Amino acid sequence: MNFTKTRFRSVGFITWLALIFLQPFNQFGALRLIGLATLLLCLSVELWRNPRLKANPTALTASGALVVWILISSFSGPYPIESLQSLRKEFLPQLLLFIGALLYVREYADARKAIFAAAGGFALLTLLSAGEILSFWQKNGFAIWIERSHDSFWGGYASTASFYIPLLLALLLTHTHDRGPRLFGWSCLVLATILTFLYGSRTPFPVIFASSLVLIFALNHKRGAVLLAVVVGGFILFTQQFSMGPLEKYKTLASGSTYVTNAGLSQRISVWEGCMDVIQERPIAGYGFGWKKLAWAINDGKFAARWESRPDISAYYLTEGKASYGRVNPHNYILQVAFEIGIIGILLVAYFWAIILREGIWLIRNSQHDQKGWAICIVTALLAYGGCNLTNGHWVGGLANTAVMLAGCLLALAYSTRKPPSLIQREPAIAPL
Repeated sequence: MNFTKTRFRSVGFITWLALIFLQPFNQFGALRLIGLATLLLCLSVELWRNPRLKANPTALTASGALVVWILISSFSGPYPIESLQSLRKEFLPQLLLFIGALLYVREYADARKAIFAAAGGFALLTLLSAGEILSFWQKNGFAIWIERSHDSFWGGYASTASFYIPLLLALLLTHTHDRGPRLFGWSCLVLATILTFLYGSRTPFPVIFASSLVLIFALNHKRGAVLLAVVVGGFILFTQQFSMGPLEKYKTLASGSTYVTNAGLSQRISVWEGCMDVIQERPIAGYGFGWKKLAWAINDGKFAARWESRPDISAYYLTEGKASYGRVNPHNYILQVAFEIGIIGILLVAYFWAIILREGIWLIRNSQHDQKGWAICIVTALLAYGGCNLTNGHWVGGLANTAVMLAGCLLALAYSTRKPPSLIQREPAIAPL
C-alpha cells in the first residue's frame, strides 16, 4: 500500500513538472489537457488522503478567500457562462500548479526540479524560436523585422523572455557549477537576449534590467555587476549609433517622456482610461473571471457613443464601431484584475502577493547558503513578473501559471524551514526521477 502511494505521488509530481515545462509554449494543447486531467486526479487523491497543505495559515486563508471571491464575482457577474469557461481554461491550471507546489515541494531539491523544468521549457522555446527565424531568413533573406503569429513559437517571445531571462540569470549566478550545464545555460541566455532584441518590444528590457539589478545587489555579485554594465552600455551604444527596424523604438528608452506620456507608452494611457470607464460600471465585484468579455462589456454598455469625443480610446477598442471579443484587453495587471473581480478582488490579490513577498524575504534571510540561492531565483522571477505586468496583463496564461507555481514553492519552503523536521508530517518520499 505504501509502495503504491509512493508511486502515485511520483506520477503526480512528474506530471506537475511536465506542465511547468510546457508553460512557456502557446502550443501542445492536447498534452496540457492530458497533464491537467492527470494532475487533477493525483491532487484529488492526495488531498483526500491527507488534506494538509504546506503553508502558513495566513497564506492559506488569503489564497482561499481569493478563490472564493473569484467564484462569487464570476457567477454573480453579467456573463456567468463565459466566466465559467474562463475558469476552466485559465484559472484551473493556475490553481492546480499552485496546489501541486504546496503538496509536492517538501525541500529545496523539489523546488530545484521545478525551477529547472521552467528554465528547460524556456530553453527549448528559445531554440525553436531561433529555428523559425533562421527558416524565415533562408526563405526571405536577412531582415531585422521577422514575421510572427500567435501560433508560432516566436509569437509573444519577448513577453515570455522578460520573465524567464531573469530566472535563468539567477539560476546561473547562484547554481549550475558543472561546466557543461553552465555553458549551455549561458549560451541560451545570450541567444534569448538576442532574440528579445530582434523582437522589437521595449518593455522587456527595463524589466530585465531592473530585476537583474536587484538580483546582483542581493547576491553582491561584482562580476555580475560588471557584466550587466557592459551589456547595458553596449545596448545603449548600439541602439544610438544605428537606425534600422526596432532600433528606432529602442532609442526612446533613453527618453524620460517614454515612461510618462501617452505617445511614449504606445497609447497605453488611452487604453487604461478606456478600461477604467468600463470598470466604473461595476467597480466592486467586476464582470467575472476572464478578460475577453471586455469587448462584450464595451458593446453592451454602449461605450462607442460615450467615446465619440475620445478618438484615442476608440482607435484601440473599436473596429467599425464595435469591440471584438478576445481582441482588446486592459494591458495592465491591476486594471485587468479590477475589470474581472473588482476592487475587492484587487485588495485580495494585493494581500496574497504581499504575503508571498514577505515569505520570500524571510526565506532569503533565514536559509543556508545553497538554499538561499534557490529562494533568490524564485524572488527574482516574481519581481520580473511584476515588471511584466506594468504595460501588460499577465493575470492568466503561462507566465501567471509559472509565477503562481513559484509563489507556492516559496510558501512550502518557508513552511518547511520554519518547522523542525520532527513536526512536519511524514509523507512517503517521491520516487527518484
